[in-house]
Amino acid sequence: MKKKVLVVEDSVTIQKLIDMYIGYFAPYETIYLSSLAETESLLEQDNVTEYICAILDLTLPDSAHGEILDLVNTYNIPIIILTASMERAINITIEFSHVIDYVQKRNIHELEHVALKVKELYLNQFTKVLVVDDSKSFVSHIKRMLDKINLEVLTAYDGVQAWQCIKENPDLSLVITDLNMPNMNGLELLEKIRQKYKRDEISVVGISAESEKDTAMKFLKNGANDFISKPPMMEELYCRVQNTINELRYIDTIKQLATTDHLTKLINRREFMVKGKTLYEESVKNNKVIAVAMIDADNFKGVNDHFGHDGGDVVLVKLANVIQSCLPEGALFARYGGDEMVCMAQVESREFAEKMFERVRRSVQDADINFKMKLINVTVSIGFTTGYGDRLESMITNADRALYAAKENGRNCVMVV
Repeated sequence: MKKKVLVVEDSVTIQKLIDMYIGYFAPYETIYLSSLAETESLLEQDNVTEYICAILDLTLPDSAHGEILDLVNTYNIPIIILTASMERAINITIEFSHVIDYVQKRNIHELEHVALKVKELYLNQFTKVLVVDDSKSFVSHIKRMLDKINLEVLTAYDGVQAWQCIKENPDLSLVITDLNMPNMNGLELLEKIRQKYKRDEISVVGISAESEKDTAMKFLKNGANDFISKPPMMEELYCRVQNTINELRYIDTIKQLATTDHLTKLINRREFMVKGKTLYEESVKNNKVIAVAMIDADNFKGVNDHFGHDGGDVVLVKLANVIQSCLPEGALFARYGGDEMVCMAQVESREFAEKMFERVRRSVQDADINFKMKLINVTVSIGFTTGYGDRLESMITNADRALYAAKENGRNCVMVV
């Protein structure tokens, strides 16, 4: 994995501004240098395959004419140029193969763009893209270009190969496909993709040299996210591909915010009900035993009163982690509200469920929770049911009744109805 960023800039002010923006993300190490000589010495000794990118000032004390570019370009590191002249940067982008972007450093807001670009390049390492074209030379050309922005690039030479590759790579993010190919053309491939995947699950970018004006529209109307004409300009390819990938990331972030509890990172109540109803129906149909449990921290108000809400938050996160570790694979576990959590799992039997929730209770009781050099010990009460009822909501209501009984029974115990 690439985990380093190289910044070569002789202005301390610019260095600090870049560090301010980059440090906000910071899943990587940033190295700051201010001269050609320092850079040459570093690259000779370091493992250059670990560099996400290099951010380079064109004018340095010992590199007045852009010699720094000649040096870094030979190491195959993606380069972002800091420049005061856009015209000069455009010419350099054409001349130097590993220059992927350029930014005017006189505009402070553009330095924020640099940080965002670095974040994109870092995340690209974990992003799969499939390039499909019957021309092996064109596929190799596009792959080389996308390799420069750190994407993991897969290749196929017709729609049939591409569809097989898609089935074998469920984590694929983007397909770039030509129109005219043997066995299965680009539009036929696009139709198969859209029969199974929505636009926010796998993106598709059509690419073609077809002179017909409606080629782009055919792709877009049949479910493509974007279209590029052949031969693509390097900058256009980078921009369209990266923008398409970013859209998927933004949508994924929104989905996570809508379905995940911000504190515990468990699924939230709404997502539990959506997934729970599917699991409930499947279990009833196949006569599988399911257990639904309500789990509540005992005397949690006292924790908040004594340690404050920050302490209470630490307790909730620890509880979520401890309980999750005791649950079987495939179990649904959510924050239901406040300090109350809900669990649903297919189990072997009612007796198995009782042993499982007893293990949860003991694990919480034995857990040491550290907060500001103090230990907090908490317990939980658990109520569960394995009776189907007439719907999932009925099982939750019955589990809640059992939880109330556990509280009445002295807390820190498991009750079943």
